[in-house]
Amino acid sequence: MNSKVESIVVYESSLPKFLDTIVRAAGAIYHDVRALNDAVEQSSYEDRVNQIRERYPNAYTAWTKEEDLHLSEKHRDGKTIDELAVIFQRQPNAIRSRLKKLASNE
Repeated sequence: MNSKVESIVVYESSLPKFLDTIVRAAGAIYHDVRALNDAVEQSSYEDRVNQIRERYPNAYTAWTKEEDLHLSEKHRDGKTIDELAVIFQRQPNAIRSRLKKLASNE
């Protein structure tokens, strides 16, 4: 059965309760949609990180002091950003950012 409601009759005395019900229903829908959106965003972020880690296994992991020293040495030795990305298994932008940070700490 396909029925379509074209109008709703609300008596004036029932209007406050009706509006309260509509507001609560809208709030519940909003929170459900928000929770779903957050779950999708989190899943998308995790999927993106996993995809990046397929190519750069150390992506988004903390740098160690040893890695910092090794990175500085290799950079001074003339290794390119792309070569460093392969050596450290990190994205080229991560290499650039870390070198910039290390230079500012000197």
